[in-house]
Parts: sequence; C-alpha cells; structure tokens
Amino acid sequence: MLTLLSHGDLAWCEATLAEEYALPLVALVAVQSQSNWSDVNAPDPPAGCDYFDLFCLSLGLLMNWATMCGKVPGLCLQHCKLVPR
Repeated sequence: MLTLLSHGDLAWCEATLAEEYALPLVALVAVQSQSNWSDVNAPDPPAGCDYFDLFCLSLGLLMNWATMCGKVPGLCLQHCKLVPR
C-alpha cells in the first residue's frame, strides 16, 4: 500500500519517512525477503513467491523514497549502517 501511495507523491514520501524506523525496516525487509526468496532449499514454491513479492514491494518503496525525497541519502547514512560480521 505504501509503495502505491508514495509513487510520485512527495507528501506521502515525507510522511512515511518521518518515522525514524521506516527506512531501516523497509531495507531490512528487502534484504531478508531477497535472502529467503533466493534460498534454493525453500520447502515450497509458494513461500518463495511471497518472499519475491515482499522483495519487489520493498524495493519499490525504497525507490519511491529515493527519487522523491532529497533527505534519503542522509537517512541511509545515518540509519542503515553495515555491521561487520
């Protein structure tokens, strides 16, 4: 729903990004769903399809935010830091 609402709408992008946890949460959903979707040992194909849907929707929302809102690069640097393993 947020992907559709934020498409081409700066007000929705800014409203959703006002929440401190929004960007890290959507980035986490994208990474985890991609990881689960590409798991070759997944027990059943429909679960993989659900992960692919989550992956696409989360990437779409991230793309909407990045193209519509100029503060996204700063938020990415601030909230989405890679943690070394």
